[in-house]
Amino acid sequence: GYFRSWWKDPRLAFGAEDGCLEEVVLEGANAKKVWQPDLYVDNLVAAEWGGGALVEISPDGSVWKSEQITLRVKTPINLGKLPYDRQTCKITLASYSQNIKRMRVLPRGGSIGQGRSGIGIVAPAMTSAVWEFQQGLGLDAGDDGFETPGRVETKSSWDYVTLEFQYSRQ
Repeated sequence: GYFRSWWKDPRLAFGAEDGCLEEVVLEGANAKKVWQPDLYVDNLVAAEWGGGALVEISPDGSVWKSEQITLRVKTPINLGKLPYDRQTCKITLASYSQNIKRMRVLPRGGSIGQGRSGIGIVAPAMTSAVWEFQQGLGLDAGDDGFETPGRVETKSSWDYVTLEFQYSRQ
């Protein structure tokens, strides 16, 4: 899948009124030359990065970054209702070095504070011979996949964003 992040860095703002540039696009090694939030996956087991990254900078300093990644995460599984079990896969993100005094970590379009908000996961339709993937937890992307909101929890001055989706045995 793709890990996409958005942030605003006023140091990157530039004048677009002259019509020369509508955005600045950086690819590959150049994408790593601008400041980026140091996000990490709190329950990560392994990650495989797909290569390059793409960064787009808007005139107001808004930044969008996309990179290909495959994650394996540790998430609890309850088999107590087997074969009628339903599981929830959770991915928890946080900043490694910036607490809430310096940076807030939120789902896309989310609001500051604890609770569900914004868009956490956007996924294409997934199929499996064993598992049925649920349509979102509150949001719905239709027959082509699903969207789920993110959930923010602040612990000891650090934001943790949990992204989750549900699946059940067919």
